[in-house]
Amino acid sequence: MIVEKKMDSDLKKTSSDPSIYKSVTERDKIYSESYDEYLEAIYRLSLKNPMGWVKNKEISERLKVKAPSVSNMLEKLAAAKLIEWKPRAGIRLSKKGKDRGKELVMNHIIMELFFERTLKMNNPEQIDKLACEFEHHITPDMKTRLMDLLGISDNFTNVDNFIVDDKLPKHIKTRAIYPEEHIINLLDSIEKDLKKKLNSESKFDKVVEDVFKSHKKKYQN
Repeated sequence: MIVEKKMDSDLKKTSSDPSIYKSVTERDKIYSESYDEYLEAIYRLSLKNPMGWVKNKEISERLKVKAPSVSNMLEKLAAAKLIEWKPRAGIRLSKKGKDRGKELVMNHIIMELFFERTLKMNNPEQIDKLACEFEHHITPDMKTRLMDLLGISDNFTNVDNFIVDDKLPKHIKTRAIYPEEHIINLLDSIEKDLKKKLNSESKFDKVVEDVFKSHKKKYQN
């Protein structure tokens, strides 16, 4: 997460004019990552609260920022129509704010899966930190390509069905990704086995089936 000093610095640079955040999904527009940090925090907290209402104190504790900084940013989010803000009820994301908050959570999870399962990183804190940095800059096209690469099913998009905590998403299944050299070696090995067995046996179909079954187990392991 962005530390308080950086957030305060970003806030000073950000105009109070809602147009500064014209689109919460188009990354070619002027924007502040601090907006994203708050939207993601509110979204995550809202999944645990009835009707999606969140208190100022909860946001302050999650982002580790002081109450005045929270209030300052909430005014900007409200002006940009990204949140509803009622003194007694608390804060709730508007549809636009919820869409961006959900998108950030999904981007974060996708990057965690990529770092852990494709790049084989094994430090949860480092993975989370990197995912936090990358999540703001994932375009819809990049997201689609990463999901295709990882083999993530469409059901993944329904993140409202589970509470997203700050843990690696072990329950999400992805496809294994192998380096080119691994695949070439596998094919070479299959070819050698086929030549050997075809010289000693006459049942072609049975030989091919047996060889591929044998190598399928190796490939999956």
